[in-house]
Amino acid sequence: MMVQLLATLEKITQDLPEEWLENVQYVSADGIYQNNENQKLTKGILQVKLLSPINPRKIKDQELSSPGMAKLDKYGVPHCISGHRLKLKGFDATKEQYIWTYPVFDPKYKQEGFSCTEACRVQCCNGAKTGRTVRIQKLLAPQIDSEFPHHLQSFKTKYAERTAIERVNAQAKEGLSMRRVHKRGRVAVEAQVDRCILTAHALAYMSVHETGHLYRGWTKLSA
Repeated sequence: MMVQLLATLEKITQDLPEEWLENVQYVSADGIYQNNENQKLTKGILQVKLLSPINPRKIKDQELSSPGMAKLDKYGVPHCISGHRLKLKGFDATKEQYIWTYPVFDPKYKQEGFSCTEACRVQCCNGAKTGRTVRIQKLLAPQIDSEFPHHLQSFKTKYAERTAIERVNAQAKEGLSMRRVHKRGRVAVEAQVDRCILTAHALAYMSVHETGHLYRGWTKLSA
C-alpha cells in the first residue's frame, strides 16, 4: 500500500498547479493506509496530514485495571462497566495520555439514551456529578494517531467530507455516463470526462443558486 500511496502522491504533485498544492491541508484514505510510514510519506511529499481511520489489524480487546472500566477495545476506546464507550476529550502531549470522559453525565459529551445504575455510578466514579475522567497511556493504544486522534469529533467531521466526494464520483459514473467510455483516443476520452465534470459543477451551482446552500440532492440530478 505504501507503493500505491507513493505513486498517487507523486502524480498529484506532477498534475496539480503549485498554487493548488499550497492550499491542500489533508489527504484522506482508507483505513488500510493508516500507519506511521504512510503518515511520514504524506508529510514528506505534500507537507500535509494523512487522514485515515483506524485499522486494528491484529490488535485485540484488553482488560483495564482502572476502577469502573471494563475493557479497552481494539480501536483504543475504553468501555465502562455499564457497557458505554467513553468519549475522547483530547490528548495530553506532556504525559502522553488520552483523556476520556463519561457519555452519561458529562454535559458536553452526553449522549441521549445512555443511562447508568446508581451502583455502577458509585463503583465507576464515586457518584461524581459529571461522571469520571479516564486517562489512557498512549502506549496502550498505538492504533490511535496522537497528532489528530480518530475519536475526536473534529476528525470525524473532516473525514466525513470524503464520503461526500465519493457520492459525487458515484453519480458521475451512474448518472452522467462516466462509468463506460464510448470514445477512442486520449483526447476524446478526456473531452467526455470534462463534459461530465462540467455538468456536475453546473448542477451544484444551480443547487446553491436556487436554495442558497449546497443541497446534496443535486447528486441525484434533482437540481
